[in-house]
Amino acid sequence: MFSLIAACMLSVSALMLSSCYTEPNPINSIATIGGPVAIVRTFTATPTSAAPGAVVTATVTYSTLESPVTAVNLYAQVGTGARTQVATVSVNVAPSPNRVTQTFMYTIPATAARGTVILMVAGVVTAGGESFSGSGVRGSTGTVAITVN
Repeated sequence: MFSLIAACMLSVSALMLSSCYTEPNPINSIATIGGPVAIVRTFTATPTSAAPGAVVTATVTYSTLESPVTAVNLYAQVGTGARTQVATVSVNVAPSPNRVTQTFMYTIPATAARGTVILMVAGVVTAGGESFSGSGVRGSTGTVAITVN
């Protein structure tokens, strides 16, 4: 009888001690989120090949769960030049799991030479900072490449 009571008490003690243990989250060592940020769901542009002076339609779809979105930006890098902000739209999108779509019209520079690649990236701004659609490197997810023909 004593061994049964001792076994029960030992089991209850082990259960109580294990309930205090918190499993480490492996994501914490990989990424640090600087606050309430937007999630860029998709970023596309059409056409992906155009002549100088042609208009490209760029579309970004995003959502935000914690902080309002205050602006959506479009960046372009023509050839080996620096990435620059080419358009911005001020918005006031409340936190919601619903996806929001923003469309930009971008004109290929008249001075862009045939064969030049223009890399485009979208940015969505919240109180936590700016979330980008891609790294700005050709072939990376979220970066769109437009070839001047």
